Amino acid sequence: MYTDKSLTVGSALLKPHVNYLNGIQYLLEKGVAIKSLSHITGGGLIENVKRTLPKNVDSHFYKESWPINPIFRAIEELGNVPKYEMFRTFNMGLGLTIVVAKQEAKIALELAKEAFSMPVYEVGKIVEGSGKTIIEGAK
Repeated sequence: MYTDKSLTVGSALLKPHVNYLNGIQYLLEKGVAIKSLSHITGGGLIENVKRTLPKNVDSHFYKESWPINPIFRAIEELGNVPKYEMFRTFNMGLGLTIVVAKQEAKIALELAKEAFSMPVYEVGKIVEGSGKTIIEGAK
């Protein structure tokens, strides 16, 4: 997540994405049973997460559970882009989502904080459904 407000839009967009491999390996070595991983790139949060889950569940995100990078606010405002489209097209500050069993969520979150050299957030939950991605407040 890039929070350097001194960056230009162009330089922020050209920054390389984070390599998550070492953090994922750390979680696996610690015994975290990862059910799903989604690298949030093209397709954004709306499309990428649901591709990795069974069709009988929905991914439910709380957009207030992580900070939205200022660059996305600028794109939304300057381009007059609807919130839903921002989540569908861009990553909105999330680079990777990891799904674990509900009973492992707390320990997985603590281990993820050790594993990755960046902030880690619990951003939602998986619920029974029909393969949708729901983001509260992204209409």
